[in-house]
Amino acid sequence: MRVGTTNKLAHLQVEYNEVTEQTSMLSAQLPALEAQISSMQQYVSCNQGDRKALQRYNQLVRNYNSLLNQIRRNQNRLVSIANRIGAENRRVAYQQTRASMGVARQAQRAQNAQIRQNYQMQKQLMTDSYR
Repeated sequence: MRVGTTNKLAHLQVEYNEVTEQTSMLSAQLPALEAQISSMQQYVSCNQGDRKALQRYNQLVRNYNSLLNQIRRNQNRLVSIANRIGAENRRVAYQQTRASMGVARQAQRAQNAQIRQNYQMQKQLMTDSYR
């Protein structure tokens, strides 16, 4: 179980890193696209009859909105992955705590068995010494 959980945690961390990188790359594209949109907007406002330029402007706006939506989806996904990573970290910590408690219980049982054995030996010595 612990190996599976650790592997799942590693996969989630890799996925988080990939989504973070993708989001930063998408965000880096926004300023250039905003500049293109603003220049096309100025051109279209002066040359309203240019259908080709209007189509290009509309396409740029669609691409810009698409990038914004993808960034927003990635940010939501990052929150979700971060929550899952936290849950996996808690699960791993719980498993480690249980394992250490199990080792402590086993050591306590061994110690108690040793105490019982010593007691039995002392009891036997006491009964043998009176005979």
